[in-house]
Amino acid sequence: MHPSPFLHRLRGLLVLFLLAACNAPLEESEEGLLTETGSLAPANFLYRQGKQLYLNGAPYQMVGVNAFPLTGCGAAPNDAQLDAFFAGLRANGLTRAWAFKPQGMANLERVVAAAEKYNQKLILTLADGRSYCGEWDGYNGSDGSGKQSSWYSSGYKTNYVPWVKQVVTRFANSPAVGMWELINEPGDTDNTTLKAFFNDVSTTIKQIDPNHLISSGSWAPWAYGGQAGFQFIHDVPNVDVGSLHEYDYDYNNGNTIVSPHFAPAINAMNALNKPLIVGETGINAADSGCRTNRTQRRDAMRQKFQQYLAGGAAGVFVWTWQATNVTGCELNFGPNDPMLPMIRDYPLASVPPPPTGDTVQLNDSVVGTGQEQFEYTGTWEAGTGTGKFQSDDHYSSTTGSSYVVRFSGTQARLYGSVASHHGIASVSVDNGTAVDVDFYSATRQEQKLLWTSPVLSAGSHTLKVTVSGRKNASSSGYVITADRVDLTVLR
Repeated sequence: MHPSPFLHRLRGLLVLFLLAACNAPLEESEEGLLTETGSLAPANFLYRQGKQLYLNGAPYQMVGVNAFPLTGCGAAPNDAQLDAFFAGLRANGLTRAWAFKPQGMANLERVVAAAEKYNQKLILTLADGRSYCGEWDGYNGSDGSGKQSSWYSSGYKTNYVPWVKQVVTRFANSPAVGMWELINEPGDTDNTTLKAFFNDVSTTIKQIDPNHLISSGSWAPWAYGGQAGFQFIHDVPNVDVGSLHEYDYDYNNGNTIVSPHFAPAINAMNALNKPLIVGETGINAADSGCRTNRTQRRDAMRQKFQQYLAGGAAGVFVWTWQATNVTGCELNFGPNDPMLPMIRDYPLASVPPPPTGDTVQLNDSVVGTGQEQFEYTGTWEAGTGTGKFQSDDHYSSTTGSSYVVRFSGTQARLYGSVASHHGIASVSVDNGTAVDVDFYSATRQEQKLLWTSPVLSAGSHTLKVTVSGRKNASSSGYVITADRVDLTVLR
């Protein structure tokens, strides 16, 4: 978002096609696979299971702020202001900030270090589709002009990709990175070109850093031809999170709380089984001389949080914080604004501490009835493939077939392949209430993190996974795979 957002529709028709990178070789006894492999998200890293974000084994929703001045777009905060900002947020908060090349690595390192110090997380946006803050790579000639279509097709490879590689490599191991964002408000090209750009850059990032999430940074579905176009550009294996910027109406002209484009955006992401964040929302306000005062804005924003989170959004982020107080009628707000304590204290589920113990990656071929072994019951067949953990797995479509894994520890994480012919498994710990885990995906992926247990009491536990004989309505089959279980164990 910038003070005068562009409300235009992109040119071109939606052209359906399959990217070459999404085609797959055959595996023994099953259908195609991708050789992209998942990895264990370290403690205090955000991750997702389907459309739900998680942190340390618990569901994660967040309300927070955009704070683009943090890294020097405009007046950067001094050290005391930076500390005060992060110290005033809720624990494990999530803040969206610019990580553009013109602001430089030194500014970015300073902000990430402060976020780490105060146990905070950042959505780091790697470029600007609107060409503000000196981020003029491929731009059309002025601030806010957008990028040329040729930049999205090939021009991004010259300057943007090397910067992305540098930043991602530098902070790949930092828990302060909540997610990478490919670009703020991409547009000015057709959906097919944009999707190919998303696919190429997100794959590059995951090759360097498989543990952090990736968001698109997109604005509303209207910019991509509606719900179908919004779904199309996000149907990329390594783009984890969709984004909605909801400046398509003015609160001051009608007290509208929920964007009319939220429904098509959340419906598109639900169809992909991926989370949606409201990356930017804002209301102009001032103590005087403005239709809405700052207290009214705070109360309206609280209503937005309630409606968007209840509607399935994984997070909502207000535009925008700055280090100095604001007197004019504008979207920005400073340290004395009543918005900040409301955001900090807004009721959200607390995040538990990370599980204690050492991590063991257990392969499906370790078979037996003892601790840290797979015990299979029913009909299971062995499969092989280069994308699988240690190049093998087991699979079954026979209702009631199951496996159990016994361990002494505090958490279990279930990995397997997802594909268009896979079904739903029933998963439980210690014979507790079973939950459904859907192994379906329109695009084949291996070693996908499918389910994480809550943080368990230290001691002996039993994980059970059962072929339910049920499936997603979009699936053509009932296959469940057993490939890898990551255990946090006590030695």
